[in-house]
Amino acid sequence: MPWTKAPLSVKLPRFYPPPRFAGVSLKFLSITPSMPKDYSRTLRIGDQIQRELALMIPREVKDPRLGFVTITGVEVSRDLGHAKVFITLMDDDADKIQQSLHILTDASGLLRSRLGQAIKLRSLPQLHFYFDESTQRGARLSALIERAVAEDQQHAND
Repeated sequence: MPWTKAPLSVKLPRFYPPPRFAGVSLKFLSITPSMPKDYSRTLRIGDQIQRELALMIPREVKDPRLGFVTITGVEVSRDLGHAKVFITLMDDDADKIQQSLHILTDASGLLRSRLGQAIKLRSLPQLHFYFDESTQRGARLSALIERAVAEDQQHAND
């Protein structure tokens, strides 16, 4: 009787394959693991939009009221319909921040069309601009820590 290969019908646990075998082909077991990617498509598209917008905003938006804009992040929705673009400005004035957000919102159609030329996607997400307060919050916390350390050193010297 010739040797025949029996079909592999093994119920594997959810955590299979272990992380060290994540890049190894398992064709010899005739199993195709369905593990999520570490770097999803929405993250890749968000990073690409961030890179392109960082180059486009100073070049394409010719409004002199718009200050120096830094794009800190882009979050793309799962259906690729909307993208939240987080920005920071060099100026801390609330009126300047609102004015810059208004300018960028008005220019979002132009930026979206230019992104469509740079990024080859079937449909590009709508751009929504938000001010990222994390840098200001971090600067405030850093100043508080420095002040507390200075007060501790002053009390230690007394």
